[in-house]
Amino acid sequence: MHEYFHNKDFKVLKNAYIDIDKIMEIKKKIGGEVILCHPAKHNYAGRDFLQDLKTVGVSGLELLSPHHSYGATMHLQHLAREFNWIETGGSDFHRFEENRQLIQFSWQYYKVDSDLLKGVEKIIA
Repeated sequence: MHEYFHNKDFKVLKNAYIDIDKIMEIKKKIGGEVILCHPAKHNYAGRDFLQDLKTVGVSGLELLSPHHSYGATMHLQHLAREFNWIETGGSDFHRFEENRQLIQFSWQYYKVDSDLLKGVEKIIA
């Protein structure tokens, strides 16, 4: 895998920020679902904020993430079910580190059982 993640021939996308109204406009044109990724990582797990996202048309949230504590996961699951949202999960693996370190902590290996995620069948086959 190292040859894919460290190959200089592959271009790297920079972070981009898009207005939520633009995202909803794109969703309306092409379909699909809008999922908020690891909301507890940067403290985007407040009920009022998530309610606002529900109002503008966000479809779900990443419930299971190595960025979430057990308490955050329980909080998000409660809100996701209250809002009837799709629940997703992910390992958040993006690339190997420069020195190809081996896994050192349990949260670096994260498996998600999709059977535990309400509504996820709407977005995966």
